[in-house]
Amino acid sequence: MNPNNIPISKSINKSLPFELDDWLTKKIDPAKRDHTTNTYQFYKKFNLEELGFIKAELITQNSELLLRIKKHVVTYPNEWTMSMIRDATLFHLNLFEKLYSLNLALKSSSLQNIFFDNTKPKFSDLTTLTMRDEETLLPLSMNDAGLKNTVNKILLIIELIKQNNYSTVRQILQEPNEFILNKKIHEILSKNKSLQSTWETAEKIHAIQLSNKKSFVDQCEYLYNLVVNMNIFSVNNSCLSKDNPLPFNNTSSWNQKQKNIYQIITNERPNTVLDINASSGWNSFLAEHEGANVIATDIDESAIDNLYQASKKHNLKILSLFMPFSSLSKNVSCDLVLCPEINNIVSKQNMKLDDIFKILCNVTKKTLVLEFANKKEQNEVNNNLYTIDITINFGLQYFKTVEILDAHMDSNKLLVFKK
Repeated sequence: MNPNNIPISKSINKSLPFELDDWLTKKIDPAKRDHTTNTYQFYKKFNLEELGFIKAELITQNSELLLRIKKHVVTYPNEWTMSMIRDATLFHLNLFEKLYSLNLALKSSSLQNIFFDNTKPKFSDLTTLTMRDEETLLPLSMNDAGLKNTVNKILLIIELIKQNNYSTVRQILQEPNEFILNKKIHEILSKNKSLQSTWETAEKIHAIQLSNKKSFVDQCEYLYNLVVNMNIFSVNNSCLSKDNPLPFNNTSSWNQKQKNIYQIITNERPNTVLDINASSGWNSFLAEHEGANVIATDIDESAIDNLYQASKKHNLKILSLFMPFSSLSKNVSCDLVLCPEINNIVSKQNMKLDDIFKILCNVTKKTLVLEFANKKEQNEVNNNLYTIDITINFGLQYFKTVEILDAHMDSNKLLVFKK
């Protein structure tokens, strides 16, 4: 990139499309110039990128200071799998400890500052970095409200995961405002007396244990040990195995749908693939094996967590997200989108075909592969006949062309829409 002609981004925190090898650049306010320069000096001196900070550069252009950071897919804690929540918390606690040893600290303890680079958690906000002083990183039981709230949130989430209460975990994680969050937690506990009793007992035990720790590092390690022992889901994925982690070399046993998807991927060579309702992850693993960066989504807690754990184990370029179809946005748009049987989306999420295609058009950069169950009887959904012809007509309002391919059953088809 020519340093004399670097485009300036309007916002460093806006939702970003899924793009590779791209940078986001922002002008630094003159009033924040000294702070930003000092922070960047810490960043370079202690090689904080190696500790997990986002890749960043500070440059001068036309007498103005510019901060360039590597673009990443913006996700939020309530979209992570349960194992990602655990790993992000462990990463955060470990980062606190490592910075402490360098006489540095983070002014913010929010998980909102963490993002996932496929299966690796990283820290995104350099501006929260500061020198440690006497009032920074006191023992957690005595610390500022923000850090105490974060600790309590970690402890409460641990208790909820023990009870497999994942929906409540996501309610808690989706609220970044601490005041509103505390009200929400109070409402959740007041409606669940059993949970409230368990939580109050655990809170007292943890408070005593934390207050007995002599240092911030000891307290971080206490929390670390609690989190690392969280029982999430055991890995159980038929697509991957220790002896044959990527079984995509022999296509002779594949069904017609698998062969056609493989042909589409190998012909188009997409840089990015979105696998909606990824389930066991076969399509995700295939696309990654063929060189694509993949975003896999599902609302099955066990399935999406297994996909994340398997991807982490084999160091695959797959970002796994707990994300309902209605929540898909341009933030996760990809070259190639693989979408499951459309009738299931219509019926389970009570959505109209037009609304479904609006979302699919928004997340598709080039090609959409949509599965259609061509049943003999005509289905009536939202007072419209849901046939393959109607589906194609809706799709062609948003895409230029469509090709019909065979799937694994004679009655099913793959609709390949292109922009």
